Amino acid sequence: MADGKRDWVAIGVSGLAMIGTLINAGSAFSNFGVNSDTQKAALFSQFQQQYSAVRLAFPADLNNPMFKPAPETDDYDRLEAYWLFCFAEWYATNRLSPAAYSTLWKEYYSPLIMNALDTPVNRRGIRTP
Repeated sequence: MADGKRDWVAIGVSGLAMIGTLINAGSAFSNFGVNSDTQKAALFSQFQQQYSAVRLAFPADLNNPMFKPAPETDDYDRLEAYWLFCFAEWYATNRLSPAAYSTLWKEYYSPLIMNALDTPVNRRGIRTP
């Protein structure tokens, strides 16, 4: 794997690595009687920090309606990192503890991702036929 691809995939997948931390934190929170609002705040804060890194790496041509990066390019890898990050948001909020986090997905993350689909490259996909 090229170094550039490895870097961008690492950014996207870092959200998945955070899931193990959240499982441990969730256990600690419940052991100390901390409410789900505190858990949501912790999850939100961690994802916001990671999103900032992903957002700073978005391709310059992201909003160009004709933009369609080819596989094996840095721009393609950057977009792929974003969608891997979105998967981590979905997984953490819908699979770890749906009772605690599902409203965070429904009320915050899902609408943001829907807005990302307004960007032409995200709506049509980044893969070439």
